[in-house]
Amino acid sequence: MALLNSLNNGVAALKVFSKSLEVIGDNIANVNTTAFKASHANYEDSFSDVLQRSAPSDGITANRDGIQSGTGVNLASIRAKFTQGSIQATGNASDLAISGGGFFMVKNPASGELFATRAGDFRVDDVGQLMTTHGLNLQGINNGSITYTVGVGTAVPLAVADNTSTTIELGGTDTLAGLGIQPGQFVSGTGIQAGTTVVSVDTTTNRLVLSKATNAPLTSLTFESATIPSTGTSASAVITLGVGVTAASLGLVAGQTVTGTNVTGGSTVASFNDSVTPSEVTLSANPTGNVTGVVFSSTTTAGAAPFSASTVINLPSTGANATTVSALGLKVGAKVSGTGIPAGAYVTKIIGSYQVEISAPTNAAVTGALTFNNLVTTVTRFNPGDSGTEDAVGKLTVNDGVSSNFDAIIAAGTVTANQLEAFGFAGGKVPSITSYSVGKSGTITCFLNDGKSFSRGQVLLRNFADPNALMSVGDNLYNGFSAAGVVGTDDLNKDQNAPGNDGLGDIIGGSLELSNVDLTQEFSDLILTQRSFQAASRIITVCDSVLEELVNLKR
Repeated sequence: MALLNSLNNGVAALKVFSKSLEVIGDNIANVNTTAFKASHANYEDSFSDVLQRSAPSDGITANRDGIQSGTGVNLASIRAKFTQGSIQATGNASDLAISGGGFFMVKNPASGELFATRAGDFRVDDVGQLMTTHGLNLQGINNGSITYTVGVGTAVPLAVADNTSTTIELGGTDTLAGLGIQPGQFVSGTGIQAGTTVVSVDTTTNRLVLSKATNAPLTSLTFESATIPSTGTSASAVITLGVGVTAASLGLVAGQTVTGTNVTGGSTVASFNDSVTPSEVTLSANPTGNVTGVVFSSTTTAGAAPFSASTVINLPSTGANATTVSALGLKVGAKVSGTGIPAGAYVTKIIGSYQVEISAPTNAAVTGALTFNNLVTTVTRFNPGDSGTEDAVGKLTVNDGVSSNFDAIIAAGTVTANQLEAFGFAGGKVPSITSYSVGKSGTITCFLNDGKSFSRGQVLLRNFADPNALMSVGDNLYNGFSAAGVVGTDDLNKDQNAPGNDGLGDIIGGSLELSNVDLTQEFSDLILTQRSFQAASRIITVCDSVLEELVNLKR
């Protein structure tokens, strides 16, 4: 009877509106879920009882309307709204958001099953893999590495003649302070050019700079002051220095030999006195007459080669062989060889246009030709997007290190660890990855502690013709790809799955897509559905009252 149909209509409405409340409740519950897509329930009427069928006119009688009685409401669909959610920066390099269409693809490493997701809250595991919280690997182009190959480049010969340094270091037990060496003193000895004087002294390092470069291995040296206008008589060993000249300014020390007109041979400085004017110096022996043109000398004490040659090498600045550091392309770490250069010496510093510092002091006059062998590095990068094996698709790894042949070349004696360190590799070791970032095209860039970077992989996306056909399986994951209609081929590849191409959105690194739930709309729908539920329940109440009246007719 009709009343029973009305009851069924009310029951059908209650069932449908109950399901609608479930959908709204799920939306509100997931308002803070990463990349959650809100759903909406859609309704349709149920079949209708036909009381009279419609009929067309026949030219005599008019057409006839159909008479039908509805039997209630059905749930037509629950459709997700795959609209863009807001993007929020997190600063976490492993967090990724999609701005536009597409889904991340993740794989269960145990079963090999693929899932789609919009949630980019990935993490890096203990071996450097990008994966979901539940251990599913993010998919993309997984190759891309950087390799350092360091070796010795082409030798650069440089013709030099008598090119040792102007800087020398005192050897043996002598010190500059002990010998009283002062700027301006003349220097003589094996390897010293005529007219050489002291330009400056450094008593801390025991080094001094000469006015002219040495031209042979050094042995003993003699430092002489300029000729001093001094006076004295044969009756006294005390002589006076010239106006403005003091023992301190000459750097006199007891024991220095003294020569000059009428100075007795073998005379030395016995003592001196700067407290009087002019200053006085007492000799060890009386002169033979009036003294003039005194020269004070000090020679280094025992030991062959009491001076070590410098670590500074001068390039010729004049003549046919004139050149500069930049013209030769010399670099720190370059091996140096030649006469006077110790084995294994290398450039430690570029000082100026014509000077370089080497790792060990020269051991003889640098003559003939020097040969510089620059260290060179070849950086091999396998970039995602290149043709070949670099396009392999699979799990993404961001910090599996950098390879090199450093150990092999050090073991072979081609390059030393110290050379590599001077060349720019800290500790003579291969650089390490310090950080990474993901660009809008999905390219993962790793940054090294030597300032270089390289591409380590590329995140790939996938689109579907009908995203609503995807089946949610929880954990922000979807499957059911065949029903949704994969755009392109089933296999991921760089040509059709690179972010920013073929309708796919861009990757926003260090960010997350938020839920697209609109609370205002959800609460409005909640009120509307609640009222609809109440109205449906009233249908049942009214039908119950009418049926009660019918039952009461027998009374």
